[in-house]
Amino acid sequence: MKLKYINMDKKGQFYIFASIVLSTVIFFTVINRIVLQDADKEFNYVYENYIYEANKVINNAVFSQSNISNQFSNYTLDFIEYIKSKNSDMGISYMLIFQNDIRIVNYLNGPIYYNRQYLIEKSDQRLFRNAGNFSIVYNNRTYYYGLDSSESIQFKALVEKI
Repeated sequence: MKLKYINMDKKGQFYIFASIVLSTVIFFTVINRIVLQDADKEFNYVYENYIYEANKVINNAVFSQSNISNQFSNYTLDFIEYIKSKNSDMGISYMLIFQNDIRIVNYLNGPIYYNRQYLIEKSDQRLFRNAGNFSIVYNNRTYYYGLDSSESIQFKALVEKI
């Protein structure tokens, strides 16, 4: 029994090959976009969770008359470890304003500057007196924070996906 071969001209082969290549490119482009959107959603979820739980930690420390700075520092370190266990990584710098003092703690990937002049290295913290509106410089970007004088305890954060 003889097999008959279908003779295709080169133009038809080119169109089939081009459609396969184009389909592959479109497929991988769509897959990459979906993965990136999921990663952004996950980061936003983790960020929102950090802020939500931070308020609870502060309220609990006030209610139990505990040291707010220590409670919050422990919470942040535990949160960073939790994030690492989920194969995600984010840097956090937080500012805790209490009784007209501001404690700035830096767990970002590099140094930050408070009001463009005071350096706070990675994994370091500093206490400043007479807190007012302030700025934080990180990675050549300036972030401005305003304070509400009617609030006795305030919390501000700078979070980045690493």
